[in-house]
Amino acid sequence: MTISSASGGGVSRRTLLLGCVAGGAGALATRASALEMSHVKVSKDCVHYTTAAVNGHRCGACKLYVAPSSCIDVSGDVGPDCGCRIWLPKAA
Repeated sequence: MTISSASGGGVSRRTLLLGCVAGGAGALATRASALEMSHVKVSKDCVHYTTAAVNGHRCGACKLYVAPSSCIDVSGDVGPDCGCRIWLPKAA
């Protein structure tokens, strides 16, 4: 999956998350397996979290959102009407 940016370029969700994780946990990243890395949460700044929906996508409709105010991949409280760059649609 590729996430488009405002400048028209794209970045994969995996690249975005791994880039943020590597910046803060380089030593850990070199030893952890891919499975262990999938459980590391990243900061709101890293995923460009906002208090409004992004491109019409809101956290409450994302498959990573855990009600009432959490996300599988983002640290801290997450509002259902907020948004970020790693939004994924819920399975139908």
